[in-house]
Amino acid sequence: SEETRMIRVSPFVKAVERACRERCRYTVYLGEVTVPRPDMPYVLVKLPTVNMGVGEALDGQLRELSYLQPITVVAGTADRLLTVLDDVRAALEGHELQVGRQYVEPLRLSYSSGMFRDDQVDLPEKGHPFYAVDMWQVRAVNRIN
Repeated sequence: SEETRMIRVSPFVKAVERACRERCRYTVYLGEVTVPRPDMPYVLVKLPTVNMGVGEALDGQLRELSYLQPITVVAGTADRLLTVLDDVRAALEGHELQVGRQYVEPLRLSYSSGMFRDDQVDLPEKGHPFYAVDMWQVRAVNRIN
């Protein structure tokens, strides 16, 4: 079911969040931004939409899991956004997540949305923030002991 799939993905999402926290010097949010006016720049590790992954089960055990992990980076200016994106990508590209006994392939950037200006949000003295969404390929294989 979709719910069990989400449960299976969640340790990976948390591991991505942990990697961002430990390897980048920016504030990291998981799922959604939890404060009304977050300090920028920040990184948002979003929950992947359910149809973005495939899993292959063997004897009820997940043998292989592959999905795209969205990471949104938000900054006050276009310049700053490019710098932060570079930092976050450098921190994550090739990083191996630790999730239980599973072998997780090194993270790789699958594609990026490009840069957008958030016209919904108008911050006092800051104007409209800029953001980009990077999609990271997460692929794990269960080790057969």
